[in-house]
Amino acid sequence: MLKSKIVALIATGAVVLGAIGTGSATMPFDDTARVFVDIENHWAKPDIMRMYQAGIVKGVGEGKFAPEQAATREQVVTLILRSTGQSLDKTSTATFADVPVDRWSHPFIETALNRSIIAKGSTGKFEPEWPVRRAEAALWISRAVPALNTGVAGGNPAPFSDIGKLSSEEQSAISHVYHLGIMMGNSGLFRPDDSLTRAEMATLIARLFDRLQSHLGGQEMTFHKVDLSKASDELKNWAGSVKGTPGLHTKTTGGKTYILVSRGEKPNAGYGLTITKVIEEKNRVVVKFEQRNPEPGKMYAQVITTPFDLVEIAKTDKRIELGNDLN
Repeated sequence: MLKSKIVALIATGAVVLGAIGTGSATMPFDDTARVFVDIENHWAKPDIMRMYQAGIVKGVGEGKFAPEQAATREQVVTLILRSTGQSLDKTSTATFADVPVDRWSHPFIETALNRSIIAKGSTGKFEPEWPVRRAEAALWISRAVPALNTGVAGGNPAPFSDIGKLSSEEQSAISHVYHLGIMMGNSGLFRPDDSLTRAEMATLIARLFDRLQSHLGGQEMTFHKVDLSKASDELKNWAGSVKGTPGLHTKTTGGKTYILVSRGEKPNAGYGLTITKVIEEKNRVVVKFEQRNPEPGKMYAQVITTPFDLVEIAKTDKRIELGNDLN
């Protein structure tokens, strides 16, 4: 069911890993333009920094990542939705009493519920700030990426001696994510009731990132970068009128279709965007792109920029969509 969403994945969709908060409506993390001072010698530093540079994970404020802090249920749901490239459902109602419409994670949790990634349960609450159980994370990931083939560890059951008392669905999910190489155990144990740290979550994101990237489908289209200095006045005027608005913009003229993706106005030159692939599927065209964020610790001149990229493809009447979220 979610194969097309997975195909549309782009690696730099921003996955939220904010701090454990108090339930405020504001995203509980800062805009991290600083070095994470608490991961210098941490085992997960390579994955944390790789995912940060990709715009996927963020810090908790004051230049910290809090790698040993427990990842919460709402953070993990958000991670799964964004890492699988799923668009958010628009809803003005709250299914869970503890996830009101003004809470930052509300659209993610409602979307996950609508896609059957999470279940409603009998309490009427989601407990968004509770630490996620490893078995829960495995179950949600498995539900979100059922279309991926296994093969990393073969087709045998996961070799864990401590999952026999779990539900059959949880056991199958653990085997699934194990075979995908996303979640691994230690010394024959999966530790299903243990929590996941933010460092462990960053590593899972990196594994999911790499696994999904290897399963992109569709047919890549040939595209060419557009040099606006050599473009027609019509194209220059169009690009100038839309590039300040974040999102996807398209125009078909002269037997070509033009695709412009913009991040809108940004406060410095540390932000960038590059279209990397255009993938043609049966009923749509998916645009993949990479986003660049300011490097931790680097100083930038405070000047308004509008990072965007513009390409041309063969004329198409198919629906054109972005493969991930802009940030």
